[in-house]
Amino acid sequence: MKYKQEKIYSTNDIDITSITIKNDNNYKVTFYTYGGYIHQINIPLLHQEDKSEDVLLGYGNIERVLESDGYFNSVVGRVANRIGSSKFNIDSKEFNLFSNTPPNHLHGGKIGFNKKIWEIENIDEAPNSIRCTLKYFSCDMEENYPGNLDCTVTYELNNSNELFIIFDAISDKDTIVNMT
Repeated sequence: MKYKQEKIYSTNDIDITSITIKNDNNYKVTFYTYGGYIHQINIPLLHQEDKSEDVLLGYGNIERVLESDGYFNSVVGRVANRIGSSKFNIDSKEFNLFSNTPPNHLHGGKIGFNKKIWEIENIDEAPNSIRCTLKYFSCDMEENYPGNLDCTVTYELNNSNELFIIFDAISDKDTIVNMT
């Protein structure tokens, strides 16, 4: 197994990195620190294991990802799905959110997690897998959600050709969170 990381773009003096993990069976996944966007999933061709093809529908390159209003293959949050009437209550307090699909709030709002640049927390290599964890800190009241939220998403590819995506979030206040 092996991995490669490379700077592919800079915006506002912040680098966007591409991480590629390839297993011993010629399966390969490539994702970006921008939005945790999965760029490619390559699988070997039947009876031609030395060749592979990308089987993921996506945007094609980082420039098109940056321009997109969509959520394909990215981390969606703080809350995935719609919040009706762009508001919710916690302990009898109402929180009003940005209505990006009026009258509702969709997938984290005006600038959701799919448009954030995540930081590489670590890359762990094991004999039969490689795991990369990205992290993002969402400040209290970002998009009008209460609580500071420490978020991670971990991508792991193993030699059994399994891709795992694991989400974790911890807040310092009562809040709502539903990443996907």
